[in-house]
Amino acid sequence: MNAKHTPGPYAIEWGDGWAKITPPDGHGPIAKLTLRPTNNNVSEKEANACLFAAAPETAAERDRLKAINAELLSVAMGAQGYLRSLPASHRPDDKWFEPLSAAIAKARGSDQ
Repeated sequence: MNAKHTPGPYAIEWGDGWAKITPPDGHGPIAKLTLRPTNNNVSEKEANACLFAAAPETAAERDRLKAINAELLSVAMGAQGYLRSLPASHRPDDKWFEPLSAAIAKARGSDQ
């Protein structure tokens, strides 16, 4: 997903049975949440609104972690290539390749 979202941080305005999520740009709310009337658990309602309001920070953290993952994947793949290029007599025990290959597959988002 490459769409840009309204920059945060968002503020929450509470009403009777609703919450408005408002960005700092002053252009009004981007969302109005109706809090489920069948659920009288106030802490759950507040947690749901706070989760929505945390979207910009969550997206920023996701992007930061994706960049770190890409860097670590590159290093792991380089290490794997180097180790495989060593003569068998200088190569570490094969038990090292299995977890390294599994970590690389996990970082790629596959089970290869």
